Amino acid sequence: MKSFLQRSCKRNGFCSTGDNDVGRHTVCVQVTDEFLSYSKSVGNDLSTPLPEYLFPGLKEGDCWCLCAQRWAQAYNAGKAPKLFLQSTHEKTLDFIPLDVMKVFAIDVKESTSVINKLNLQRSQLNEIMKKEISNNDEAFQMLAEKGGPTNRYCTTAEKEEHSRDLNARAQLGTCCFND
Repeated sequence: MKSFLQRSCKRNGFCSTGDNDVGRHTVCVQVTDEFLSYSKSVGNDLSTPLPEYLFPGLKEGDCWCLCAQRWAQAYNAGKAPKLFLQSTHEKTLDFIPLDVMKVFAIDVKESTSVINKLNLQRSQLNEIMKKEISNNDEAFQMLAEKGGPTNRYCTTAEKEEHSRDLNARAQLGTCCFND
């Protein structure tokens, strides 16, 4: 059986998530006694050790990957713990707005710099992708202008081959519309 710590607390310094993380343990928090008391009062006892799950119990100052919905619940009750934004998974944004997390972030200055850099990289990537799409549209248009077969249905084998290489598809003059 997997221990509680193996399921929810990552040793790499980040609160990552995946298919096995049903609770979405994505918020990297530094717990306080106030938060632990509140959490216990709403049925999520994080301070009591559970040796059968190799869970030592948390105490003030410990870091923990908390469920995003539990953090939001504590926030709404005025009991949310501080968090490490750089170690909190991006999927947390499905539950908690970035502006709210920044207010509670211990590492807000460093995080803002990283976020700005990532936003710039995303913008640059989007521009590159727009150019690729435009180039592919131009190749398709050239093919149509040359009278190439742009509307025939492909066999499964052709479709697999074409999906591997978009340039080869344009050069061969074939296009698959059947999904």
